[in-house]
Amino acid sequence: MRAAVAVVGLVLALVGAVLWYVPVTTSSSSIEVPVGEAFDFSVPGTLIIGPVPFTATWTASGSVNVTVYGCGSDSKCSAQTNSTVVDRGMGATGSMKWTGKSGLYYLFVPNGTTNLTVTYEEPLLGGLGGLALLGIGIVVAVAGVAVHRKRDTTPRAPT
Repeated sequence: MRAAVAVVGLVLALVGAVLWYVPVTTSSSSIEVPVGEAFDFSVPGTLIIGPVPFTATWTASGSVNVTVYGCGSDSKCSAQTNSTVVDRGMGATGSMKWTGKSGLYYLFVPNGTTNLTVTYEEPLLGGLGGLALLGIGIVVAVAGVAVHRKRDTTPRAPT
């Protein structure tokens, strides 16, 4: 019984660690970015430790040039067009993909009015689901190891 409880705890902890790291849910937001404006965005989860795949998809009435800049941890990156270029695109419609991290900000800058949709993948419940399952698994594993065997209290017959 002790070993079974400990193994269940270890399995829960392993699944929790994977769910904390691996992006499994998709979130997105859409906005119109007028000419002369830019849109900055980031992943809101602070518990996310793994990679975050991003996709920026745009449509415009005519061909536009778009650039995505990496702003690092600066949440006010709307004026940082001298930052690192993450990707560039051109056309009336298009998309670009890259992998980032939670807590890093990006700036989408078009040279014409565009309708932008930013999609990113994150771990379950922003990492909280996996972290909770990891903690529960550790507690169950420790409890399985710490549980004492039942002692046999029946009197033995003399031999």
